[in-house]
Amino acid sequence: MAIQFFCAACKQPIEVDDEFANQAVTCPYCRKVVTAPPLSDLSVTRQAAEAREPGAPGPDSDMPPFTPVLSNNWGWVALGCLTGVLVILAIFCGTALSIIRELPKDMPPEQMQKAMADEMQARSGLQYLSYAMLALLLVGNAAALYCLAKKKVPRWPAIATLVVLVPVMLCFCFSIVMQVSQALSQGAPPG
Repeated sequence: MAIQFFCAACKQPIEVDDEFANQAVTCPYCRKVVTAPPLSDLSVTRQAAEAREPGAPGPDSDMPPFTPVLSNNWGWVALGCLTGVLVILAIFCGTALSIIRELPKDMPPEQMQKAMADEMQARSGLQYLSYAMLALLLVGNAAALYCLAKKKVPRWPAIATLVVLVPVMLCFCFSIVMQVSQALSQGAPPG
């Protein structure tokens, strides 16, 4: 059995299978996303019956094919990962600012950098947060790329995630490379 209703945007009749009741569907005429009702609109059925004449083609003969809307759950996962990364970055920035405030103002920059690095490493929770941020970066970028590859709508969560997370991931990887190279140049194991 099919559900028949009028598109809320263009007022054209749409027919979908029962399985799409209360779900978002794309109008085959105007390509807008509308929600299918749980039951058929009787005025659509009445209009279709009145339009039929003996020997005339049915009203569905010139109707474009129905295309269901693919849900964008992974886009929302990507956006959630973006939010998590931004929260972790805010925690890192707040921690760094609090450490800088505690250091003497007349300290030379090399000593200040070393003192700050030592203080950051002394706080074990920050290392776990950096692991969580790396995981969120990887999952967020993968989910966003998957959404864009599958052309799921809305696309803005995936695009926003990639616009923010790709540069953050590049900076994160660059900082890891710099730490490893600095540790190797000093003869100490990286970590």
